[in-house]
Amino acid sequence: MMISRALFPLALLSISGCGTIGTQFIPGETCSYAAMHPDRWGCRGIRRIYSGVGANLCWLPSEMGLFSFIDLPLSLVGDTLVLPLTTYQQSKHGNLCAEKDPAQNDSEGSR
Repeated sequence: MMISRALFPLALLSISGCGTIGTQFIPGETCSYAAMHPDRWGCRGIRRIYSGVGANLCWLPSEMGLFSFIDLPLSLVGDTLVLPLTTYQQSKHGNLCAEKDPAQNDSEGSR
């Protein structure tokens, strides 16, 4: 009984801030998902600043919606902790996932 009480908070911490962790350490996965769903709110041009929150908003209408909803406040905390780093990265490199112009995609397809 005592062990299960100790494991529950540990389990919650292990899933906390997955949006933040994902965008900071494996941004390619986030950007490829966002590129597949550019029509979803939050998926176009995910910024580095609060990127975990942006990724969760992008994933809300998907099969991961409930998990993203639960992870949203945890990613908010995680994004706030890495804010100095992401502010620098945003100013130096721009958005995490580049927002593509739909007209540009049409011209690429005609080549």
